[in-house]
Amino acid sequence: MSHRSLFAAAVLALALLPLHAPGALAGGKPRTHDRFFLRMAIGGGWFSNKLDLVAADTEFSGFAGDADIAIGGMVSPNLALHGTMFGWAAADPDLKVTPGGSGTANGTATMDAFGGGLTYYFMPANAY
Repeated sequence: MSHRSLFAAAVLALALLPLHAPGALAGGKPRTHDRFFLRMAIGGGWFSNKLDLVAADTEFSGFAGDADIAIGGMVSPNLALHGTMFGWAAADPDLKVTPGGSGTANGTATMDAFGGGLTYYFMPANAY
């Protein structure tokens, strides 16, 4: 199975996941979001970065793992204000230089970011 078809299958599975959510709401009190906010995620997927340089164009691509964490608090019903940090890393990514050639880059390609964010929950679906 190619990387792209594997990625497409993972995206499809994640897109269909909310169809399972109504079962989690059956027979209990409605969910509420108040006070502390924490969201963490890890995953992976295909990445591609292109650098347009004066002498040559450089493109890195390959499979990368990623992590995301958001910490904050609820500022009104269903609205969270948070700080967010995320990043991804790919070991020995594919490298293409135009003009030039292609091969495997020895090392790790990474991207890290941080900032602020808002998350709004659409209730009663508990989707954000």
